[in-house]
Amino acid sequence: MRRINRGESGATANGIKHAFSPDPDALGLQLRAGLPSDADVLHVGTLPASVDPSHHAGVSRLLYAKFRCLPVFLPPDLHQRFYHGFCKHYLWPLLHYLLPLSPSSLGGLPFDRALWLSYLSANKLFAERLIELLNPDEDFVWIHDYHLLAVPTFLRRRSPRVKLGFFLHSPFPSSEIFRTIPVRDELLRALLNCDLVGFHTFDYARHFLSSCSRLLGLDYQSKRGYIGIEYFGRTITVKILPVGIDLGQLESVISSSETTAKIQELMDRYKDRILLLGVDDIDLFKGIGLKFLAMEQLLEEHPELRGRATMVQIANPARSQGRDVRRSRERFIQSQGGSMSDLENLDMSPLC
Repeated sequence: MRRINRGESGATANGIKHAFSPDPDALGLQLRAGLPSDADVLHVGTLPASVDPSHHAGVSRLLYAKFRCLPVFLPPDLHQRFYHGFCKHYLWPLLHYLLPLSPSSLGGLPFDRALWLSYLSANKLFAERLIELLNPDEDFVWIHDYHLLAVPTFLRRRSPRVKLGFFLHSPFPSSEIFRTIPVRDELLRALLNCDLVGFHTFDYARHFLSSCSRLLGLDYQSKRGYIGIEYFGRTITVKILPVGIDLGQLESVISSSETTAKIQELMDRYKDRILLLGVDDIDLFKGIGLKFLAMEQLLEEHPELRGRATMVQIANPARSQGRDVRRSRERFIQSQGGSMSDLENLDMSPLC
């Protein structure tokens, strides 16, 4: 869901007006298009706003009836420790090969067992929410991303017959990096509680298989494109499943009147100029500052491009919080404001 708020329009739950709208850019909703039209799909997730506990039941009924969504209500303090603590400040940097080597270094926080316990508590709440409506003999559960790595363990304990799939939307690091996680075995065994585990690329899958082999002593088989791991009498299938784009949505955006007007505006504004376009989140891994430095070097080495080349950078807000995000935002603002001041001509700024 994109938003939840109180307003003049919307549906009523417990006498309170709530306005809901689905996020058309959410990957979970886009994936529905790849399923059979008669598939009964239920989305389970958190809302991007707090809901008073007295309204939980009413909001749940409303979302289930109108959107086939089942919300998981995490207490605000638990959500903070789970999402912004363990997920974004520990697990996310580590999955991208950034180790917390020192308090002043780039990267996440050192491992904190209290944050790990919060991560487990949040994952358990997701699993308990699923159990409420789960039919293990007929339903398939598809879990997404590193925020919910422990959910398969909780579900398998409650329902041994449940059919579980997991897709990791982030990189899976090499075993040398993954082994630095104190709870590495718990995370690996959680994924092995699934029936199918999917990764973006073969390298990510290879790192996962290597971690299972080196850290858990498990063997895997690979033959004619099939990869499987034997674990406690079960075979876990490992698949490489690159995420594509929704062509229908892309075509609808491209053909819209707003897009046509924006294209014309850019063509008029930057007529006869070379445009370089970037769209990135302001976070540690996107390298917006490095992109600006590259643009600066390009103009230094090719002065004939000064006044002819412009880089348009669209910077989306970061989804996480903390020191590294603030530092990235500050660097972005500083780079945008002053890194090319000696190269700029009037009305010919190389950055927009």
